[in-house]
Amino acid sequence: MSFHRSAEICDDMFDHRIPLPSKSRRGVVAVLLCAALGCVYGGVRLMGRSSAASAAVPSAVSNSNIIAKPAAARAPRNDAISKLAILVFKSEKRMEVWGWRMERWSLLREYPVLAASGVAGPKLAEGDRQVPEGIYRVVEMNPRSRFHMSVKLDYPNAFDRSMAEREGRFKLGNDICIHGKNCSVGCVAIGDPAVEDLFALLERTGQVNAKVIIAPNDLREHIAVKNPNLKKITWLNELYDSLVAELKPFKRNS
Repeated sequence: MSFHRSAEICDDMFDHRIPLPSKSRRGVVAVLLCAALGCVYGGVRLMGRSSAASAAVPSAVSNSNIIAKPAAARAPRNDAISKLAILVFKSEKRMEVWGWRMERWSLLREYPVLAASGVAGPKLAEGDRQVPEGIYRVVEMNPRSRFHMSVKLDYPNAFDRSMAEREGRFKLGNDICIHGKNCSVGCVAIGDPAVEDLFALLERTGQVNAKVIIAPNDLREHIAVKNPNLKKITWLNELYDSLVAELKPFKRNS
């Protein structure tokens, strides 16, 4: 299944699926090896290249006084993604991934949600087949899931447990994930190519720097979806107010 990428990040800085051409890889390895040995690039024959061909290399590279700097000594990139926000909208069947860089949030990706069981409303009990609603953290990444790859969330979070204790509910369920494939029993399925891409984003940024906001629908544009079965949930407005507040920084037209 295909997925969409925002024009704001079209430089493939996170695209793990686009390898360097084989000739480019050989050239990069040769340059790094030569620099490490302190040799003069113009006088070394690399991968079948003659010294005459090597003379075409810019002088800045062929200068024997220039050596590769350790990674720690290089200036940090000011456009690096330091945080991720993963927004899931159940009604619209859409996931958005936003990255924090250069002091603002930018839309990085959009994925269609291929499957998310249940209806509008939070998850209340094990086996209710509901996708939870709330603000979650990534606690585990499984590259060998039976759903191709999976990203496990910290459901039930502190708010879920507090509301359950208030109401005397037990066995809230667990193992709620974002994963591949196209089937769901309380999880969010986005297909194999999309979950691979999401996995790469999380690995690059760090799972501890990601949060996941799951809402019944896009609360930035609409009021919450009405579900008659939710009338007895006295804390529902509290939950949805917190989701509205969390979604405010993510403005699609900014």
